[in-house]
Amino acid sequence: MSAARFLLLTGMLAIAWYGPAVQATEASAADPNDTVIASFVRAFAGDDSTAKREAVRAVAALGKRYDDVVLALLVQATNDRQTHDEAVLVLRVRTGLSPNFVDRGSGYPNYPTSDAGRDWSAWLVARSQDQRQWRLLQLEEQQIKELQAERAGRARSHASSADAPVGAGAPTDNSDAGQPAP
Repeated sequence: MSAARFLLLTGMLAIAWYGPAVQATEASAADPNDTVIASFVRAFAGDDSTAKREAVRAVAALGKRYDDVVLALLVQATNDRQTHDEAVLVLRVRTGLSPNFVDRGSGYPNYPTSDAGRDWSAWLVARSQDQRQWRLLQLEEQQIKELQAERAGRARSHASSADAPVGAGAPTDNSDAGQPAP
């Protein structure tokens, strides 16, 4: 598979994966970050190295909440010969990782085994799985806390109803109803 075909395929996958955020046009985009992502995909569909490098820089400037998208796009850029070096440098800065010249790295959560696109892709897959697992654990913890709070609320309401004396409140036989107290 040629590099151009690969980039076109990955660009199409990015459009399918990131949905409307990538397809947003500059005129109708509600969020300027979505426009940056869309321009990245358009730049990598072409052959202009300057546009690709500018797109890498623009994507690198996106906020932390876009990390999943940004890292995926930067890893895609490592597979392009025109932007490989710049994408690797941006990935190093974005992730806080740096190669160890004695031991290249062992993959996620450490530095990838090399700067090749396939190794960064493997690193990204491992990171994505780790992030997915972390999110699932957070969701489970939240659900457990909600269940515990619900259970504690039921126990309190059950305890308060059990503490009340039987027959407290309304009279049990109607013979005294309506009669003044002696």
